[in-house]
Amino acid sequence: MFEPGAEYTLILNDGTTLTGIVMQFSEGVVTLRNDAGDFRVNVKNIRRIKGGPEKTSDSNEKWFASPKKGTYVLGPSGLPLEPNEFNYQNNFIVINTLNYGITNAVSVGGGFELLTAALGHPIYYLNPRISIPLRENLHLGSGILFLSAPSLEINGTNVDVSKYYDLGVIYGSATLGNSDRNITLITGYGLLNSKPTNRPTISLSGVYRLGSRIALISENWLIPDYYIISYGMRLMTRRIAFDFTLINNHEFYANGTFGFPFVSFMIKLGKLRIEP
Repeated sequence: MFEPGAEYTLILNDGTTLTGIVMQFSEGVVTLRNDAGDFRVNVKNIRRIKGGPEKTSDSNEKWFASPKKGTYVLGPSGLPLEPNEFNYQNNFIVINTLNYGITNAVSVGGGFELLTAALGHPIYYLNPRISIPLRENLHLGSGILFLSAPSLEINGTNVDVSKYYDLGVIYGSATLGNSDRNITLITGYGLLNSKPTNRPTISLSGVYRLGSRIALISENWLIPDYYIISYGMRLMTRRIAFDFTLINNHEFYANGTFGFPFVSFMIKLGKLRIEP
């Protein structure tokens, strides 16, 4: 839970905040040292823990660890989240997602679309997935992308939202590379109201980190009779990632445009490190 020599901030149950260097941790008691002296704190009295040894990048010891490794623009990579890791992602202001790492291999994500939620008939989605390291820099995984949306059928002057379409893809994935530079191939069959489609859905996505705070990203889907491609850049801090991309398909190309601009924001909410 604590690494001696690293700096932590402890928020106690009574609201007291202590910041200092961990000198010792044993039998559920941590000794924290700062300018005011040494403090012995039982973990049962700690509400929240911040800080700890800072992780570095997989590619460069001078870079901080990438804050966003489990997702490209919208779709997943095969890299797992850390156990108890939370992150919140907002796409184009109205799409909200929360991802949580359950174990080293299992994570779950889900969210909703804000405008339809305000109308009382939300579009919502879930993405449970599993990722297993086959060898260094190669992860195999599987998961389900599920989306439920109102049909929005128009009957005369009325819009009927009582019916929902359930869409999904059961997929397998392979990710080659690390959290800084990787490429992911996804293939699977789609479902429409529990009925499988006749042809597979395929996705090929990647990220290439150019420096400490910038990376190139691309996410591309081949859906039966349709395709979507995207390309752009990711700007990063230690806990935040901004994606600026253009989303394109044959309709945009036919109109002579470079694509529809799409903005995504993600923040790591931290880890729950307190053990019972």
